[in-house]
Amino acid sequence: MLGQTVYHQLFAEGDNAIGAVITVKGIPLRVVGLYASKGQSAMGQDQDDVVMIPFTTGERKILGVAAPTLATTENALYPAISNPYGIAPRLTGFVNAIFVQATDSGNVQKAIDEVMARRSAIDTVARQRQEVERQINTINEEQARIRENMKALPKDSDILRRYLTKFDTQESQIESLRTKVTDLAAQESKLKADLDNYLAELNIE
Repeated sequence: MLGQTVYHQLFAEGDNAIGAVITVKGIPLRVVGLYASKGQSAMGQDQDDVVMIPFTTGERKILGVAAPTLATTENALYPAISNPYGIAPRLTGFVNAIFVQATDSGNVQKAIDEVMARRSAIDTVARQRQEVERQINTINEEQARIRENMKALPKDSDILRRYLTKFDTQESQIESLRTKVTDLAAQESKLKADLDNYLAELNIE
């Protein structure tokens, strides 16, 4: 599907674009329809400067990635079509946006819900890790104050012995909390990797 700006850049006035084959990043695509003119958006963007393509076609052949906003490099699996006569392209410059669209919008919502659920799980674990790290910092700050107080105490002081006992208890707490931070960080990394894999393998066409 072509926006009106792209249509006028590629075809002469009055030409029938339906059924014509155009190339997008070297990949031949057949035009199946034209969008009515929408004009500029409130932000001044040309809403007619658009090419709409199927999701999987964009993901696998043109964009080369699961997320269309990410940069891509030339894919050797889909080399540019040959041009033995050196015909110059009709369109120079770049289209502002290429959108991908699934044939079933319900699949899009399911994918969005799944991504949001996975991100929520990542955020939950991250908050748990940050809370444990905060507890460690609190204990460290308290220990720093205790050390300063201990400097002024006699070595046989009951208060000093209580401080030392508390120190031992806190050191055990810190060790346990650090282990928990390590476990949560590993869990967070796994959830992020699982999300990346899900997005890489996502197919909603």
